[in-house]
Amino acid sequence: AEDGIRDHCVTGVQTCALPISFDENLVYVNDVEIYRPFLTRSGQQEGLSFINSDLISNINFSSGGFNATYADKLSSVLDIEYRKPEAFAGSAYVSFLGAGLHLEGISKNEKFTWLTGFRQKSNQFLLKNLDTKGEYKPSFTDLQGLFSYKFSERTSISYLGNLSVNNYRVIPSTRETEFGNINEALKFTVYFDGQEQNAYSTSQSAITLNHRVNDHLQLKLIGAGFITKEKEFFDVLGEYFIDELDKDLGSSNFGNVAYNKGIGAFLDHARNELQANVTSVEHRGSYVQSKYNFKWGIKAQHESISDNIDEWQYRDSADFSIVHPPDNPGDSVTFSQQIVLNNVVKNKINLNSNRFNGFINSTWQLDTSFTLVAGVRATYWDLNNELNISPRASIEYRPKGNKYLKLRAASGVYYQPPFYRELRGLDGQINPNIKAQQSIHFILGGDYQFLSWGRQFKLTAEAYYKKMNNLIPYKLDNTRIRYLAKNNADGYATEIGRAHV
Repeated sequence: AEDGIRDHCVTGVQTCALPISFDENLVYVNDVEIYRPFLTRSGQQEGLSFINSDLISNINFSSGGFNATYADKLSSVLDIEYRKPEAFAGSAYVSFLGAGLHLEGISKNEKFTWLTGFRQKSNQFLLKNLDTKGEYKPSFTDLQGLFSYKFSERTSISYLGNLSVNNYRVIPSTRETEFGNINEALKFTVYFDGQEQNAYSTSQSAITLNHRVNDHLQLKLIGAGFITKEKEFFDVLGEYFIDELDKDLGSSNFGNVAYNKGIGAFLDHARNELQANVTSVEHRGSYVQSKYNFKWGIKAQHESISDNIDEWQYRDSADFSIVHPPDNPGDSVTFSQQIVLNNVVKNKINLNSNRFNGFINSTWQLDTSFTLVAGVRATYWDLNNELNISPRASIEYRPKGNKYLKLRAASGVYYQPPFYRELRGLDGQINPNIKAQQSIHFILGGDYQFLSWGRQFKLTAEAYYKKMNNLIPYKLDNTRIRYLAKNNADGYATEIGRAHV
């Protein structure tokens, strides 16, 4: 939902200008919260996001200060609404990176509608440009469907389903990286043996029952489930050389290896398997009058996670792991003569927990210019027995005589109760006492709509400040986010002058 780099500083650790973590952002499709794989490393091993652009009818995005109808994350919310078909239609595309097909239609009596999308993607041509050369075989497949049936003018039911299979296999061969400066130019070369093979299969389903009691009152019941089965298997042996390059401009060997500075080897091993099931049931309602809108909701969610972690690294070079036999036959092996593994993580985790949350949110049209929105959310998690209350409010101003300009200010308290990725530390242990991260938002912004080139455009500009407490720091391991599972940092996020059309 938010990408790129923002001003984002964490005062409890030595980190600034962090990229936004996906885990800080909410994504909804037709009022259903969307989850993603736990182990996947974005950018390489997850080639397709959940959202299929061929199926979208409407997008709402908020970088902060969003109201209480949305759940509990630190940064932003992306709210997607899929299309309601009005006739049979379809589209297709083919490229070097993949292919896609979407079909939609409506029955003759206009009671049943269907919307489906299929995507297949492989970014192996892009991965061939990485520093690590080898045989890349990624394959990402996604199938989605939205099916609706109208029992009457007041009652309808819909089903949203998704099946995603991400397979990522790489057989690395070599890696060459040059670094340093004009005074010391170095070259790092690795020769590989082995392979990495990962698989992430996820499915998500939701059944929504809508009933409009009258012109003012509407009720909704949502039952949803998310299942993920993931594995990371790899054994990669690397033998590396660090060489100094010839930096003499007058030398015939300029830019080539002058002499070797060091050699070594490493072995990375993993047999990680994870399965997670998330089920929920939710009730939402709304009561609308001409100048007043009241919404409420309550949700219960059960999570069952089974995680088998088995990974380690072996380093064989100076000051790491030097192995030699005992000096005399029959002597016992001392600690310095043992094979020492690095970054050993072994654990079997079975975690079951329940979450409960609810909200109320009111909108008042004060006059033709001002609209006030205020609400509160409450969350409870039985794993750490933490209850959080989140008040939120915003005000919107439309100048009289200018219906195209809208100014707004918003503030609120936002808690992000930890999910499984934040619970598990670098050592593979669960911290059940970890608390929710907190963010306090202050937002100023505006929208301006205008016509140009025969089309309607909207210019949006925002400035915000977010004070963050009880943060859970993370490390970037290649492209994988690894949390420390501790509330040991505070921070802030700011952005001024952000604008887009």
